[in-house]
Amino acid sequence: MITLQLCASASNSPVSGGQLCSPCDGPSGTLRSIRNETTSTLALEEPCGVYTLPCTPGLRCIPPPGNQSPLQALLQGRGVCKPPRSNFRESPLPTAYEPPTTENNDKGPCRKLLNSVLQTLELTIIRSDQDIYIPNCDRQGSFRRKQCRSSRRMQRGQCWCVDETGVKISSRKRGDGTINCSTLSKRRLSRTKSKKKHFVHQRVEVFWASDPIITVLMWGINHTINDVFQAPMPVMLLPDDFKANIKMKVNNHFVNKENLPGHFKFKEYCPLVFRNLRERFGVEHQDYQISLTRSPPVKEDKTEESGLLLKSYDQTLIVKQISSEEVEEMHSILSEYHQHLVTCHGSTLLPQFLGMYRVTVDNEDTYLLVMRNMFSHRLTIHRKYDLKGSLVSREASDKEKEKDLPTLKDVDFRNNMQKVYISEEEKESLLEKLNRDVEFLVRLKIMDYSLLLGIHDVSRAEQEEEEEMKYSCSDGEEDGERDLSPSAPGMPMVGSFERCPEGIAGFMGSYKPLGTGEFDPYVDVYAVQSAGDTPCKEVYFMGLIDILTQYDAKKKAAHAAKTVKHGAGAEISTVHPEQYAKRFLEFIATIFAY
Repeated sequence: MITLQLCASASNSPVSGGQLCSPCDGPSGTLRSIRNETTSTLALEEPCGVYTLPCTPGLRCIPPPGNQSPLQALLQGRGVCKPPRSNFRESPLPTAYEPPTTENNDKGPCRKLLNSVLQTLELTIIRSDQDIYIPNCDRQGSFRRKQCRSSRRMQRGQCWCVDETGVKISSRKRGDGTINCSTLSKRRLSRTKSKKKHFVHQRVEVFWASDPIITVLMWGINHTINDVFQAPMPVMLLPDDFKANIKMKVNNHFVNKENLPGHFKFKEYCPLVFRNLRERFGVEHQDYQISLTRSPPVKEDKTEESGLLLKSYDQTLIVKQISSEEVEEMHSILSEYHQHLVTCHGSTLLPQFLGMYRVTVDNEDTYLLVMRNMFSHRLTIHRKYDLKGSLVSREASDKEKEKDLPTLKDVDFRNNMQKVYISEEEKESLLEKLNRDVEFLVRLKIMDYSLLLGIHDVSRAEQEEEEEMKYSCSDGEEDGERDLSPSAPGMPMVGSFERCPEGIAGFMGSYKPLGTGEFDPYVDVYAVQSAGDTPCKEVYFMGLIDILTQYDAKKKAAHAAKTVKHGAGAEISTVHPEQYAKRFLEFIATIFAY
């Protein structure tokens, strides 16, 4: 698969001039000592290397004689175009490759990432100007110290140093811009291990919650995530995987009755499917485990919806209570949802579903769906809109507007003359994903979904951060130690964490701290930066929500009732999926400034 991709890139590359490589034997006759301008090749005795033009046919790029690192010399362009040596003999190729049988390296951190990258590419021949990153692994499946992105247009790819678990570590550049990772001391490497990541899977110490449902959820995830990880991931998912589940039942449990109820049941739906989805969304299994079990999820403010709505302690995951009917709906669309993500390589505005569970306490079932938080775990959302493309009964109530962060709707968006200021390129990319996702929802006869829009005002965040700094300087001594957790009241979610959290948000702990208005695209996957020439600097978070509503008999009855009340021409929200999609896309196309 990699060969197909690299060959396709080479055929279009200006470096190769339409050839994969120069022929080893040149034509007879005297070699010319000047550059051939028509074929863009290098002449005899001209300097050459991996990232330069190729030598004239009949010449080879030879590293300096006696050089201890010939490959490094060619990478740095210190080779010379010379005729091949007469005594040069190519080593015979082996007739067959025998993989090492000493140990299975597929469980190594680098090998797992490599398998995920190859799975994401889906055997597609890529013809693109974008570079790619393929992990550089050793025989044990761990990361080699030097990692690089692919070269592009005769430009060397970016390189960086990591430890054996893949955590980026600081390194000094040479005078020519390259880096040397082989000289890093073991002591320096050992200091980076504590930052991130934990590839030795073990049960995480759970800090129990006061709510028994949340406690059982944490207990269940802490157990099942390890069981699922130990099972080998199949090459492809089978239909039975979309019906499978893991059940656990505990009776007469009085060892830790202050924290866990004496009798409870826990069920995880489709564990292998959601494991595969987490991998496609770039969520490590133990990061997922830590985010949900290291500290209890926090209940969100009461909303108009009934049931639990939780946010993980690192604010990267949402846990939403759903009905048994919605569980059935998830089962009915899960196979198509998974196939859609395979087709679009995970590039989507749909909710990123990461797990589905049932918790039974006191013979009462609670169904919980875990998904990625569409908003940032560190940037404060200052305005929030729920947009459906309808203007009938689509204005926030006075009670809603009294909240610190009200959920505004379509009419409010127009009345506020709100606009989204993103570049034309970002707009085209977003609308392309939106059209593809909406087409998928239409095929499943799903309607009544919304575009959730969150806006982070960078200028306002800077003012809040300055005020917080003044407050901490003036009152710090009097108040003593303050709560520095991300959920501490009054603490703006800007700048870097005082203490790096673990879990999904801990991914950022290995890289440079982010400033005000900056975000990590690998964590805040729904974020889009405002264009550079906009009147105000903002960060937008946009994604589709509420996609579990099918156009069934109940919705048809609601459509008939609203039509009688508001008239046939009114833009009511309950309409046929095709009509809903058309109106929705037309409205969303108008929210952009240009």
